[in-house]
This record gives sequence, C-alpha cells and structure tokens, in this order.
Amino acid sequence: MPDGTSTEKIAPTGVYCTNCKAELQARNEALKLMEEVTADQSGAKVVILISSKSVLQKLEDPKTAEEEYFRDALQKLEKETETLILQRIRSHCKIDVNEKADRLAREGSVLELLSVCLTNEEAIHVIKSLMKEKLKTRHPHHNKPKGLN
Repeated sequence: MPDGTSTEKIAPTGVYCTNCKAELQARNEALKLMEEVTADQSGAKVVILISSKSVLQKLEDPKTAEEEYFRDALQKLEKETETLILQRIRSHCKIDVNEKADRLAREGSVLELLSVCLTNEEAIHVIKSLMKEKLKTRHPHHNKPKGLN
C-alpha cells in the first residue's frame, strides 16, 4: 500500500480448482483491491506481479467475457493511476511476495466453495488427477525408473 502496509486476502477456490482458474481468481481479487485503494488516491503507482504466463497471455488475446472484463478493468486502472506496471516473475524463485502468494493460494485451495461449477476441461483435469493418484496408490512402482523400486 502507499503507506507501506500490506494486505492479504484468501479466496476459496475449492479442491477441484485448476491452477489456471486459481490464478484468474487471484487476479480478480487483486484487481478489486487495487480499484478500492486507487479510488482514494490520485497519482497512485501500481505494480502487479504475475507468476502465471497464461494469465498474461489471456490479456493479449482474451477469449471469454471474464478475460475481456479484466483487460478493460486494467485499462481503466491505467488511466486512473500515474503508473501501472505488469511484471511477470518466475514461480518458486524465493521472492518473498511470491512465496506469500503461493502460501495464500494453498490455503484457498482447501476452503470449500458453496457451489462448484466446472467446465468440461476442468472436469477432465480433475478426473485425470484423481485417476493418476489412484494408480499411484494401487501400483506404487509403476513408471519408476528401474533400480528405484
């Protein structure tokens, strides 16, 4: 924040949420927070750190109404601030704010959603993940390099 303080927010994403959907949820929550903060401050300087390459790509070529909304909201925020910078940072690179964001994401992933609405792509991802875990449990030596059994 401009006064040097920081804030954290955890959004429930549920256990069946994909990484991409969780990143999009985090992006939307951050945008809401930035709109609140910058509404009171003219000339604010905003830096958004994003570790998801796919989230940045969606800004360049939005395919859904939600992606277009986010791009439009960023453009509005850019007009209302002195500086708006989007910076991609590598995941798991020991940057404190990114490590904190990863921790908050893990906490949000175990919070139960009141309603779960999965796309076909997400449902397939969930089913594949569950089947992979089931295979590992039933056949712990499957796909391990020889000599490591």
